[in-house]
Amino acid sequence: MIKKTKILFDPTSFVKIYIDFPREELVNRIKKRVDQMFKEGAVFEVKKFNKLKVKKDNSSKKIIGIKEISKLLNGELSLIEAKERIFIKTRQYAKRQTTWARGQMTSWEKINPNNLSLTLKKLK
Repeated sequence: MIKKTKILFDPTSFVKIYIDFPREELVNRIKKRVDQMFKEGAVFEVKKFNKLKVKKDNSSKKIIGIKEISKLLNGELSLIEAKERIFIKTRQYAKRQTTWARGQMTSWEKINPNNLSLTLKKLK
């Protein structure tokens, strides 16, 4: 079905870029982001979410952090354990995205984020 779709634009008028974070930097960013989520009220958001009584099979229940913070609120996990599980799941998700991108975005220009400004200037 997709192959029958007509392209309504000139494909050569676009530059496809993929920002490819080095693994160690990505892991550090994930760790900081998890801490930031908790500082900015993730626990409160999950409390509000849980009051909505969303069915277990709803895709929103699968968001990384909902299950872990719910267990924290129920006393099943400590704060450290909840953060660690969210960190691990997010890191695993990032790894799946990287693996997918490596196989599916082969024609895309991979750019190190430290070189992003320089690369974008060259593209103008």
